[in-house]
Amino acid sequence: MKHLQFWILLVGSLFVCALYVEQIYLSRAISQQQQILYSSQQAASLGVTYNSSWKQLATRVYEMSRQDPALADVLKRNQIGIQDPATSTAPASTKAAVGP
Repeated sequence: MKHLQFWILLVGSLFVCALYVEQIYLSRAISQQQQILYSSQQAASLGVTYNSSWKQLATRVYEMSRQDPALADVLKRNQIGIQDPATSTAPASTKAAVGP
């Protein structure tokens, strides 16, 4: 009877230890996934800010090119099309494709 109790306790203890190891592994995996999710959310929120910053810069370049003919000339020489951001749904400043 004592041998049977020993084996039952041994198998039960091994089972509990296996459950603890699985708990540690799963909590580590969840923690890593949460970190990935957080960094993805940060990147997504920065993308909106980045896009609005580019639009603001393009608007300023457009306004300055209307006041400074030298800037407008430099933009034309570099084949950068300037459009009025109020009337255009396209980006305010786009680089034209250069042919071969």
